[in-house]
Amino acid sequence: MGVKGLTTYARSNRRALSHSISLPSVPLDSDAPRTALVVDAWSLIYSLYFSSGLSWISGGEYAAFGKLLKQLVEGWRAVGLEPVFVFDVRNLLLLKGPASHLKHPTIISRLTATTTHLTLLSRSSPYMRSSSAFLRSIPVLPPLAYDAFASAALASDAECIWDEGEADMRVVREALARDGFWTGNDSDFFVAGVYHKEGKGYAPLDEMTWMAAPEPASGVSGRAGGGDGDGFTVVSGRSSPSTRSSKLVPPSHIDSLTLQVFSPHLLAHQLSLLPSHLPLFAALVGNDFTTASQHSLLFPAGMAGGKRVERVAEVLREATNGKRRRGSPVGETAVEMVERAVRALMLRDPASGLVTKTVDAVISSSLAYLPPVDPSLFSTPSLSHPHAAAVFDLYRTAYGAGRLSPRLLEAVREGVFFSRVIVEDVDLQSVGVRVGRGLREWVWAVLQEGCGIAQLVEEDAAEELEELVERLDLDEGKVNVEDLDEELEPLERPDSTPQLLPLPDRRALYLAAHASSHLAPRVAALPDAYLPLVLAARHAISSMHDSKSAWKERELGAVLAATVVSRRADPPPAAQQSPTFSPANVQIAASLLSSLEASQLLSDALLLSEHLPPAHSLYSGSQLHAFLDVDPGADAGAAYGLEAEELRVWDGLREASLEGLEAAVVRDASVKDRRKEKKARAKERKAGAVGENGNSRGGGKVGGNAGAFALLAELGDE
Repeated sequence: MGVKGLTTYARSNRRALSHSISLPSVPLDSDAPRTALVVDAWSLIYSLYFSSGLSWISGGEYAAFGKLLKQLVEGWRAVGLEPVFVFDVRNLLLLKGPASHLKHPTIISRLTATTTHLTLLSRSSPYMRSSSAFLRSIPVLPPLAYDAFASAALASDAECIWDEGEADMRVVREALARDGFWTGNDSDFFVAGVYHKEGKGYAPLDEMTWMAAPEPASGVSGRAGGGDGDGFTVVSGRSSPSTRSSKLVPPSHIDSLTLQVFSPHLLAHQLSLLPSHLPLFAALVGNDFTTASQHSLLFPAGMAGGKRVERVAEVLREATNGKRRRGSPVGETAVEMVERAVRALMLRDPASGLVTKTVDAVISSSLAYLPPVDPSLFSTPSLSHPHAAAVFDLYRTAYGAGRLSPRLLEAVREGVFFSRVIVEDVDLQSVGVRVGRGLREWVWAVLQEGCGIAQLVEEDAAEELEELVERLDLDEGKVNVEDLDEELEPLERPDSTPQLLPLPDRRALYLAAHASSHLAPRVAALPDAYLPLVLAARHAISSMHDSKSAWKERELGAVLAATVVSRRADPPPAAQQSPTFSPANVQIAASLLSSLEASQLLSDALLLSEHLPPAHSLYSGSQLHAFLDVDPGADAGAAYGLEAEELRVWDGLREASLEGLEAAVVRDASVKDRRKEKKARAKERKAGAVGENGNSRGGGKVGGNAGAFALLAELGDE
């Protein structure tokens, strides 16, 4: 989000604040060095998913999302740019002085807005829910979008950096160090980097424009566009216009890419401010660390963002000029200058204590634009725990490689966990509580045992959001962080802290957390390729069995079939339209997603993610919703379009998913009858085959559990 109203102001004054650059396509075999494009990963996650038209009602189209990122990376490279992705601990900012809980109100506000979108979706008519315009107006980012994006970014061979604070300043520093552009969709980037040399500038994602080249003639090869010099051309017109593409994803045949490049120094010049005063300007206008009460103190309700920008600039100029006229030393008057600006902006004569509090908040908010004094998430002084140093060494390595969720670090450092919103039936208890929380309590127990969890500094969640905000305070928190001894029953207490155990022991703990799966031999024997899926399904079944949304046998079959089909070398494409909002189907998908997400967190906490497939690779929203509407009858293979070996895999997964949980799944009488009919027909076919040939077809045992699990074992060895 960034500085309130600054994006609108910058667009309105783009001629004074920016210039356009056209990057022509380059030959595929060109050995010319590429220019760095340092990308704020979170900005691109939102922009790419929501501009693509991919369904979010389905719970996410993660494979398709990954392919879109691959296309975008290839497009950038085709015009001479080399992307560098910067990820961060999004809700955590390491500042000297006030802790990052200053941002908690902003995070909670965003959660509130997203849950409002979910309520609007549930309360709307089927006609409205089928409207693409309506769905675009209430977007809910799928819960595993970050994970899918990170995996695709790593697979693209682009450089990926996981910073130990917020990404904004790291993005700018990396761009300046590489003499490249920086990009995102955060108005903080209009201000960030003002203390450094100017560099190439900020090129917002939503200002990028692709120009499509004509379709090449058959047999013609080479680049679609050309250029000379350094490859950059200031746009002044085109002699031969080509098809214009306004989407972030590039066209199939690229002519060029146009960037609109902004400079923080030009912004300071436009506002007649010293460049070094832009951080204070941003803090006064309002950024992610500004409270709603500060807004109401300084600005009239309904004041337009552009007017707010101009008003703050005017007041700050006056405060700066007043300081100069008095000739006071800078060190003695910086706080006084901010106080004068605050007093000038305040709508009524305030008490002195309120002025001091507001001045302190403004100065603290401005620190967001400075590099953190101690950027290490993995320093241990604040956590007195015997294993913290060793565990943090392992976590630092995993985090730097993209194998440790930043959300775990937020929990460790601040004692609070912000859930992701999942599309679900708002009239029922949230799946995040009914399904996800049980697994997350394992996560908190593992973290507490291994490195300790900090005491919560401050948390202002409204009562209605307590399902989405977990306070991990060991004494007064809403979530009970159990001692690991209780979570491990009936397993024996490990000899070491969980993160330091050998791989087989960590895997055993992971199994134990999911509906006692360590007691299910078929589950323990599964290959890693499908293990997280089966464990997540088992945990969801166990968690939902006593609710009105208890899983049915055919719903489990649909879940497993959707994943088997989506893991084909050439899976079906994601549906172009969002699925029908069926409350029953949505709730099954939501419970599975909540279980997969929490299971991924536990895998990360136990340092297993290097050995197990990521959760997003096991979920295909459109495929799942399509199969949930299928009545498999007696022939699941035909109903789901499974090939022979896929059907055997599906059978093995189904049996493992139900082992020990048969009573927790709703079995319709019709399903039982169809199963009997299927067995009867199978016996008839087998009898006929033996009667004609003297032996069974194929010469070996094809059906049964042994065949299914043998095939799964073979898949695990590939």
